[in-house]
Amino acid sequence: SRKIAQERRTFSMQRVPWKFLTVHGCRRFRGSVSTKKWHCDGWQEKIHGRDLVYFGERHEQPAILDAQVAMLEYWSKTVGTPALVLEIFTKDQQFILDRWKSEAFVVLQQLYLDSGGDFELSHYMPLLDAATAAGVRLVAGFPSREAARRIIQDPASEEVSKMARLHQELGPAIEDHFRLFAALIAGASAPEEGPLPQRGRRIFPAQCWKDLECAKVVAALLPSHSSMVVAGCG
Repeated sequence: SRKIAQERRTFSMQRVPWKFLTVHGCRRFRGSVSTKKWHCDGWQEKIHGRDLVYFGERHEQPAILDAQVAMLEYWSKTVGTPALVLEIFTKDQQFILDRWKSEAFVVLQQLYLDSGGDFELSHYMPLLDAATAAGVRLVAGFPSREAARRIIQDPASEEVSKMARLHQELGPAIEDHFRLFAALIAGASAPEEGPLPQRGRRIFPAQCWKDLECAKVVAALLPSHSSMVVAGCG
């Protein structure tokens, strides 16, 4: 079916450092990364022609940024109409991406900071430049923190109800997701079992909603664009 075919073409990168990279269908290949370099044998074959590639990053690490540029430049040549979806830009910052390369970087960087940008934009300049040069559409992927806060503060909202239904469908897997999320906040390894951590419980629903909104952005793009999504791991 069309759904199965699309799923088979989905490529999902797990957190970095990469213990493994997972391709839908349980095929895996190993890779490694350090602060100085990255290495992953066979990645060209795994992402070639894929409609959807997720790159889970540790923000602003030089080796990770190099990997993103290399993969984007290769992958964008193997698909029809590529788009790059970025977590570091919120939807109300789309205007900055629309003006990329048409205005001076210092101007865009200031606009980014003035509109609540959380990251050092210069670190992502090579990726954005490479995407623009390759004709890749730039798309802001996430809602703002303020939007997430408003949604979560209303427990009766349709968005919160929708998220609760998705969590029910995930079942025990949602606990694993939270363990990972809490470990990232604490800077520790995620335990596979035991009591659930207390830290992170208040902000976890907001992060889940932001991830859900990003998924909607990607889903809306897929009928017309192959998409590479760069988002924080976890």
